[in-house]
Amino acid sequence: MSFIFTIVPPFYFKLLHTYIIIFFLIFNLIIFIYVKNDNMLILYNKRRNMKALHQNNNNTLYKQRAHQK
Repeated sequence: MSFIFTIVPPFYFKLLHTYIIIFFLIFNLIIFIYVKNDNMLILYNKRRNMKALHQNNNNTLYKQRAHQK
């Protein structure tokens, strides 16, 4: 840290620091949104698959009942 202070004046250092923080925040936000959307997609697909499986189970049960009659 002291090495940077010796080369870069404090004003520039502060400016640089703020830019780094802003970039970091934006980067985190992008990652967060991406991960959130990814999880939503996974959950949505899981739900769709579960619905499909449930319908299949209902159909098989109905067919079994139909055979029993």
